[in-house]
Amino acid sequence: MARMIFGAVAIFNILAALIFIGCGVCANVTDGGGTWNVDINGKRVADEKMLQAHLRKDVPAYPAVKITLIVLGYSACVGLILSGIALFFGKWWGKLLAAPVYALGFLHHVAFIVYLLVWVHPAIESFFNQIPRPQLFGPPIVGDGIDFIITTQSYAARWPGYVSIAWLIAGCLYYLVATPVVLFTPTASGDDDADETPISKSRRRDDDDEDDDDDDNDKPRSKSGKGRSEGRTRSGRPPR
Repeated sequence: MARMIFGAVAIFNILAALIFIGCGVCANVTDGGGTWNVDINGKRVADEKMLQAHLRKDVPAYPAVKITLIVLGYSACVGLILSGIALFFGKWWGKLLAAPVYALGFLHHVAFIVYLLVWVHPAIESFFNQIPRPQLFGPPIVGDGIDFIITTQSYAARWPGYVSIAWLIAGCLYYLVATPVVLFTPTASGDDDADETPISKSRRRDDDDEDDDDDDNDKPRSKSGKGRSEGRTRSGRPPR
């Protein structure tokens, strides 16, 4: 039973690590690589480079924290894969590796969520709010259209962060479930030994009994028994 539980946890560990690695690679490749821009009256008022400069200015330690979170995230993924392999093959040290990996992953996800919601997303929103919306001549629908474009781009800039938050919350829930399962489930080797010990003992007892019977059959007959047998053979009747 324990081996089945650890095998299931191992598979989920490896799948979770691959999913997080894939999402992280996609986010890092697309981050800062957009070509969007907002022009008003032929003048560029916002683009991706301006947004990144605004984030580096307004978000505390934006480049350093971003790199640190990326490194910790990939480290947790590597730990998930290694602990998954160890648990899958029933290694006792798989539990010792999985527990700190779960703790590291949980703290990483919580810190990432807080950083996005408290600093990064408000800074993105403030960047788009400071874009000027000039009063244009013409029907009001023109000004409303520009405001709609700016608002839409603001949500588009925050959308990857919302997707990341959803995956991070799912990861936190997984760590909360997997941690007690791994810690409080006996090791697979211990369960196998406990299951096999009574069987091996009974087999040894049966083998010992069979050996005793063979030894009894192989013992030579006593001399008195041999004499009685010879007496019957010579006289036809036992001696008085």
